[in-house]
Amino acid sequence: MKKMFFESLREGTEIHKKVKFEEWQINFYINLSRDKNSIHGGPNPVVPGILILFKIAELVFQKFGDSMVTEIISKFKKPLFLKQKAFIILKIKEKGVHNGRGTIIFDIHIRNDHNKLLFVGNSKVIVPLRQTIAVVAK
Repeated sequence: MKKMFFESLREGTEIHKKVKFEEWQINFYINLSRDKNSIHGGPNPVVPGILILFKIAELVFQKFGDSMVTEIISKFKKPLFLKQKAFIILKIKEKGVHNGRGTIIFDIHIRNDHNKLLFVGNSKVIVPLRQTIAVVAK
């Protein structure tokens, strides 16, 4: 996946990623968290919301490397089932520089493979600025 740099981003830029969750991921989460919610089991389980949030954070990290998701505000509209593909769309709402680091606010939408809206929200992400190396001639 191609890395993106803060300086080259513009408000309105979109990042798209197709994702699909595997049964082992849900089982791992259920065992680790001791989740007893019956909708996360059975032949066609609902993907736990926390796994979807982790996938958003993973996408940000893949795109920006040394980044930090500081908040995700989310509203789950419809469930994502194990066998469905989902499409994460991050759209840059605003960006700025604070304390020497870039700050990006993303609007987030997730749709399933039938284009039904599953998730809306936004996220604040802190990303590094590219470092400029100055060469001083003697």
